[in-house]
Amino acid sequence: STQSTWGPFLIGLLSTMATSENEPSEPLDSNSILDELKQTDSIMESGILSLLTQFMSGGGEPRNAIKAVSESFRGRSGMCNLLMDWLLLSGDRPQDLKGCIVSHLRTGVIDNFDPHKADRIFA
Repeated sequence: STQSTWGPFLIGLLSTMATSENEPSEPLDSNSILDELKQTDSIMESGILSLLTQFMSGGGEPRNAIKAVSESFRGRSGMCNLLMDWLLLSGDRPQDLKGCIVSHLRTGVIDNFDPHKADRIFA
């Protein structure tokens, strides 16, 4: 099976790449981890290596993790960079774009801030 062939190798590889600061304070079960991996652009999150390590260590199938992160990938950061390039090419000034981005991020943080999630991340 794929798990017996690739599982130990991937667990070892991910364990060496993950850092303890990215690990949640309490371990998650495989279903919860899989739900996290299915979140849009989860592959871009800083704690992805830790999540993958936990998933594999908990007996999760590598193909399920690969499917979750590949199907959830939307490439939003790449699209943002492309849009920025287009705006600069159209004549917008970099300082104006920076102000627009900061304003949008501030609004997004205020609208979506979850104190419980922040406590879990920074605990």
